[in-house]
Amino acid sequence: MFDKLDAILIRFEELLLELNDPMLAMDQNRYRKLMKEHAELAPIVEAYKAYKDAKQTIEDSISMLEEENDEEMRELL
Repeated sequence: MFDKLDAILIRFEELLLELNDPMLAMDQNRYRKLMKEHAELAPIVEAYKAYKDAKQTIEDSISMLEEENDEEMRELL
């Protein structure tokens, strides 16, 4: 599942690069197609990035908790 999400993320970034190409303005059909695909992928990419950020925060918190010796700080963490 995460491989597929990573592939979607890569495709989304490729779309952003293509959409920034000034030559794309000459091909309105391609521009519309790319914008449609971008709009379809955007909510998935946003949710996946939020998930990855939350996962990283949890991992960082667990790591700090394991390293902390002070009991009050452990409670805060």
